[in-house]
Amino acid sequence: MASDDSFDADAQAAAGLEMQRRFENAMSGPAGVAQVTGNFTALYKAAAQYLDSLGSEEKAGADWLAGRAAITEGLKQLQSDPKSLPDTDDQDPVQLYLALVNTGQAMQQQDIADVASSARQSLDALYADAIAAGKAPTFNSKTTMGSYIDMSGFPSRTLSAIALNTDSKFTTAETDEAASILRDKSGAALLAGFQNAANSSDPTAFSQNIISMFSSMSVEERQAAGWSDDFYQAAVASYESTSKLTQMFAEAGGSATGFLSFMGSK
Repeated sequence: MASDDSFDADAQAAAGLEMQRRFENAMSGPAGVAQVTGNFTALYKAAAQYLDSLGSEEKAGADWLAGRAAITEGLKQLQSDPKSLPDTDDQDPVQLYLALVNTGQAMQQQDIADVASSARQSLDALYADAIAAGKAPTFNSKTTMGSYIDMSGFPSRTLSAIALNTDSKFTTAETDEAASILRDKSGAALLAGFQNAANSSDPTAFSQNIISMFSSMSVEERQAAGWSDDFYQAAVASYESTSKLTQMFAEAGGSATGFLSFMGSK
């Protein structure tokens, strides 16, 4: 839509803003890791993955072609110097994102009060549909009589707005259900991060995965999921200490794989 002249200017602008928001969301986690590790490789790989996931229409545009070329050049430079920001042109979307973040011009999250209002409307619509079908709304997934109100597909920020219930828009049953789903999602994310790290040759992978997930969450999402600043600082401390131990182990003639084996034997 952003580049399709068959849509009016407002629709194109809205589509363009949504694409920017999605790109910034994709960058926030890897950028948080890069800030701690000083290594930009994962950030550029995330940008490449995001751009490659777009549709054929977006890929045919001049902006996509120029941006993807800049990312390719950045990854090439990072092979020899992963801790120096690549010297690319002004079409590099990663450097544009970092500049916007540094100047405070990156797109802001929708206000949590507005998210809560939308969530209230969504829930009311689900209740109305259930009642129209002659069934009582319920959060019991095993119901045979009522109509199960499934919130598992709601975005995490929407679930957070319900669970936190800052403006008292939601019932206790609604907040409990949202909090339960968030706990499940948080646990699944941590498990996936652990499994990913277990298959990695990088001893710091799990710490980096936690840093990435934390950085990609809004303040409200962290609060609702119980992810405190202490949790983030513990992940950073774990990264720093493990990275230092790995370096010392390597200087003593070992390797990252050997270090993992050594630690696993403890």
